[in-house]
Amino acid sequence: MSHFQLTQEVVRCINEGGDAIDSTDKTVQRRIYDAENVMQALKYIRRNKKEIQWIGPPKSTVTSAKETIEELKEQKAELKTRIKRSSSLLKGLKAISAHNEKVSAPPGRRLKFPFIIFACEEDGLLSVKITPEHTHSRLVFTKPAKIINDFDIILTISEEVLHKSVMHGDGL
Repeated sequence: MSHFQLTQEVVRCINEGGDAIDSTDKTVQRRIYDAENVMQALKYIRRNKKEIQWIGPPKSTVTSAKETIEELKEQKAELKTRIKRSSSLLKGLKAISAHNEKVSAPPGRRLKFPFIIFACEEDGLLSVKITPEHTHSRLVFTKPAKIINDFDIILTISEEVLHKSVMHGDGL
């Protein structure tokens, strides 16, 4: 297709849309030529003397767009998971807060943050050594042990609260 043919086609499409422009208008021809230059710079078209050949967007651009869409889908799924986890943590924190409000025992019996729990096999012993500055500690277990952080405890509590509220029809 030549520049002239392209201009005629663009003008025909514009005129079909209800606007009236003249294909012999030099400004129209210049704007179409400018658009051709942009498409050529993007490698969407190729010019060979007076002929214009449509190439389309580079495959890498299409692939990049598809990869970007997939990455965004993965990020969306990850954000949904994080929101769900945060919601569960919030429910657990509310449950702990409600527990702390109800406890009539001394403040030492209330749950405080952050905390960790060590679960060890029966007859297992834990030896803890803390520096005088309280900046470092060393834990030695005599049997295999598991360290449970406060977030895991909160999630467990929130699941129990949710289960109890569903069983009793309390709602949250």
